[in-house]
Amino acid sequence: MSSISNASKKAILVVGATSTIGSGVAKSLSKLGASTTVLVRSEEKGKSFKEEGINVAVGDLAKPETLGKAFKGIDTAFILTPPSELAPGLFSNALWAAKQAGVKHIVRISAVKAAHDAPTINSRSHALSDSELITSGIKYTIIKPHFFMQNLLMATESVKSEGKIYLPFGEGALGMIDSRDIVDFSVKTITDAGHDNKVYTITGPESINLKQVAASLSKVINKPVEYVAVALDTAIEQMKQSGVDQYTLNLLHDYFEQYSQNWGNFVTSDSGDCVSVDFFNFRKGKEGFRWKSEREEEGRRGRKKREREGGRRGRERDRRAIDINSRVAVYIE
Repeated sequence: MSSISNASKKAILVVGATSTIGSGVAKSLSKLGASTTVLVRSEEKGKSFKEEGINVAVGDLAKPETLGKAFKGIDTAFILTPPSELAPGLFSNALWAAKQAGVKHIVRISAVKAAHDAPTINSRSHALSDSELITSGIKYTIIKPHFFMQNLLMATESVKSEGKIYLPFGEGALGMIDSRDIVDFSVKTITDAGHDNKVYTITGPESINLKQVAASLSKVINKPVEYVAVALDTAIEQMKQSGVDQYTLNLLHDYFEQYSQNWGNFVTSDSGDCVSVDFFNFRKGKEGFRWKSEREEEGRRGRKKREREGGRRGRERDRRAIDINSRVAVYIE
């Protein structure tokens, strides 16, 4: 358990707070009694955090002139940028604002096997930001998480309707990790001593392939589940037809290709006692599939409420929310 006394002594800014990981980090820190602020692009995006007693600062990483006030007085900044061709520039803007404000420690979410010579575009992109942080003079902790278990929720609908997982991973195995463990590990590096100038690669406790995932899931939901290894080009074309942008297609192509060749077939001991072995073994698989259904139901309830309260603008916001909730965001960090 992270130290409440250590947490309460720090002013912490969470950048990327509307992501699953960022939101989890902000809420966990707040519960520990830390003076926690989230950086969001609008007051509307900060509303739910304010309701939980978390401070909100409005700013945009793409507009560096909006960042100074948010970083002022901050001791530690947790920074997560979404995967995009703009990510290195966005992180650089955040790092510069942190340096100008005198931030003492930055905890950064990078990518698995991030390196300048990595075979994946996302890993090479993250390597640029990792290098900039390491040479910045600010104390740093860089976290490189493996494939998120929650990414498997993208197969929810096909599992429910057909009992099949369609993904282009071939026979490749991965040391996948629960995103909740990434949150817990991140919080520890913020609140506990001993993590300055460290780089961690965190994984689950075992590397498994998708056939093993299907077998475990079959036992959990009491229904036969089969993994069907689809061709990479077919999967990418289907994603393209569904409207996925070109950068994300490139990113996914690289990851799927490498993972199918066992590039992700490894585990480390860095995550220590944070790893949720129960979820890894899919004993809580039902919870994961129920989680997605509950989010979709929340989206429907939210739509009705916003339609009553907000008219056309509420309906437009909800259309975007439904689009997001209809698929699990693929943050292969």
